[in-house]
Amino acid sequence: MKSLLPDAFKKPSMSKLVEDAKRMQAEMETVREEIAKMEFQASSGGGVVEVVVSGDRIVKQVKIAGDALDDVEMLQDMVVVALNSALGDAANYYEEKMNAITGPLSVPGL
Repeated sequence: MKSLLPDAFKKPSMSKLVEDAKRMQAEMETVREEIAKMEFQASSGGGVVEVVVSGDRIVKQVKIAGDALDDVEMLQDMVVVALNSALGDAANYYEEKMNAITGPLSVPGL
């Protein structure tokens, strides 16, 4: 007997769910690899400190203007601000891309 329910209300088959999960997992892995190759830059102190981090959150480069060495405490603060900004940008980009794949699903461990 044919169901009169619209497709949106039909229960998906287990094989379809598994197939969708595998496709989603493959897409997520591809995005992870792409993001790991990306670089995110940030600066603080009007460009006195500049940092570059990779998409997999590895610090790649820190540049400090020579005149910043006069105040070590402020320099330390500027390095922290720049790093947190770059790492935050990388994390936000990652989350945005994963949400585009998973949609409204909340997938633990992403």
